Amino acid sequence: MGRLVVLGGGGNSIHLRDSQVGKTLVINDTQNKVRVVVEGSSKVSDVLLKSGAILQNTGEAKAIGGLTVQGSGTGPLVQFEGNFGDITVQGSNPNVRLSSGTIQNLIVDKSTQQSSILLSNGTSVVALQANAPATITGTGVISRAVIQSNGVVSSISPSNVTLGNNTTMKVGEKVVSNSSGSTGTSGSSGGSGSSGSSGGSGSSGGSNNSGGSTPNPSTPSYLKSWAVSFVGPVEYVSVVFETGTIADYKFAIDGTDVTNEFTPVTTEGTVVKYELKAGQAKLVITNKSDNTTATLALR
Repeated sequence: MGRLVVLGGGGNSIHLRDSQVGKTLVINDTQNKVRVVVEGSSKVSDVLLKSGAILQNTGEAKAIGGLTVQGSGTGPLVQFEGNFGDITVQGSNPNVRLSSGTIQNLIVDKSTQQSSILLSNGTSVVALQANAPATITGTGVISRAVIQSNGVVSSISPSNVTLGNNTTMKVGEKVVSNSSGSTGTSGSSGGSGSSGSSGGSGSSGGSNNSGGSTPNPSTPSYLKSWAVSFVGPVEYVSVVFETGTIADYKFAIDGTDVTNEFTPVTTEGTVVKYELKAGQAKLVITNKSDNTTATLALR
């Protein structure tokens, strides 16, 4: 089919099963409660959400080409469930919640005013690009964040942060600033970030406890970034793998195997987390295939 416009419906109204939408799927429900499910072998070119709605994707992220949330000024909730590729937020007062799954690229357009983004427990955003002020809450994970605007406030500490020139970001109770525009990373103090780049070390030595990307040449290439952060009163270490998934690695803290206590954050298992206990200081990650290790100093 070509362009498809949804103007209303209830919580279980629209199912696209084994369907092809060659042009834009427009959702504009004045009651702000329609639910649209993309399932089976369905492919949707792109989606424009002009009202509140629930959009569920039961297949791969590439099943939907791109999504745009267009805020209308009243802030109706747009809720996503499943895995998605690119989502752009724009307009006035857009209100977005990721209830389950992963967003590969979440972009806050520079025209956006007062956007609100909530990441539920167990969800993740691989890359966030904020070109306008935004408020981010919840207990999900943000692997990378590029902040190009002042006024971004987040209760979630991204694993890796890049700030534009003369740009600041508030993470938890701490303001992260970096006038040079280089990479900053999340820290272990209350889920906040710190400016400057720092990384986990390889097996030859420790790193500082700010986590983040791993520029040290001795660090195995499979380790992309890591961070220690708080979610409320609970302290976590999160790890992002460049290659492989949680099943490909073993984890030990202070000499004790804790592999079974690490849990996947993303469906694919490329982002994992562990709830730290008091006094735990050193994490060793071992690649099962070649026994190479990465040693991360947590304190």
